[in-house]
Amino acid sequence: MQQKVYIVTAFRRIRGEDHNYLVGVFSSAEKALLAADFEEEYRAWKYECEVLEYILDERIDHSVVVVKSLSNKS
Repeated sequence: MQQKVYIVTAFRRIRGEDHNYLVGVFSSAEKALLAADFEEEYRAWKYECEVLEYILDERIDHSVVVVKSLSNKS
């Protein structure tokens, strides 16, 4: 059975600023989405979070599932 992990990364929303950081690694999409929502609110919406699903102990390839993507608004 493949175990999935969910990676949450926060990205600065201001155009021209290239700053991002890892928020956390979670065992479920629900936990990852809650952490992403909390982080965005905690940072006063200056950061936007992306949630990606990966298979544990496998190489990262093109089959990554995007659970929550960036809105591309700046």
